[in-house]
Amino acid sequence: MRIIEVTKHDWERRDRTHKAPEMVGVDEAVKLIDADTGVTIAFQQLLPESAQELKRRLTRYLRFEVKYDSAKSKTGAARLSGMNYESRVFGYTAPQPLRRRYGVSDASFNVKEPEAFRLLEEFTKIAWDTFCEAAPEKAEEHLAHTTEVHSDWRIAGAPFTSGIINNTAALPYHKDSMNIKGTWNNMLGIKGGVTGGGLHLPEYDVCFGIPDGSISGFDGQAAWHGVTPLVKKHNDSYRFTIVWYTKAGIVGRGSREEEVMAAKLRATK
Repeated sequence: MRIIEVTKHDWERRDRTHKAPEMVGVDEAVKLIDADTGVTIAFQQLLPESAQELKRRLTRYLRFEVKYDSAKSKTGAARLSGMNYESRVFGYTAPQPLRRRYGVSDASFNVKEPEAFRLLEEFTKIAWDTFCEAAPEKAEEHLAHTTEVHSDWRIAGAPFTSGIINNTAALPYHKDSMNIKGTWNNMLGIKGGVTGGGLHLPEYDVCFGIPDGSISGFDGQAAWHGVTPLVKKHNDSYRFTIVWYTKAGIVGRGSREEEVMAAKLRATK
């Protein structure tokens, strides 16, 4: 893994539609290190050969089986404030009383797409192992921040509660929200017949290429990030990013059984 020393500089987003320009991203395994503090900022790692068949199976589901929600729906809009893209949320959802959801529960994806979710559980383990290998000190911090997340709400036992599948979306610059402070995002990139679609971190002047079959990680709440323009080579080109994160609203909640009982009680009040 190549090490790149970077220095953070001031950067401001023009508005919510501010998009990353065309640029060439780094496609190799790389780790960004703060030149002043030595702290790991982000990493990009390539999947091992042993995971390639699993990736092919997941890709088939994402392309031909999974139905995606519009960002105008509750699912999409809740994650990135109404940006125009198609997505599906998986894993576990925090309570939202205004939507009459009174306890932690399974995302509908888990129920409606069980085989795809099973494959995502396998990749959750791979993503966490990659995080631990590429940035062990940050993985340890992430783990420490999630001690109060019940095991029932950890995807495949890893310290991620939730995830989102983004379907061929060049998202504008943004910061994530509603995750546990200090935890990182991990992201699997899957694409074919597409150029561009890199992950630009403008405060560090670095762009990850997000090559097909790569896992990257960074603090999505602390760092501005946006996706560079996508160019499709043919009609069936695709780019998916699967992002894992840990929701703050699930911290301190009870077991699955306890949450079901608590939700029933709250619903009657």
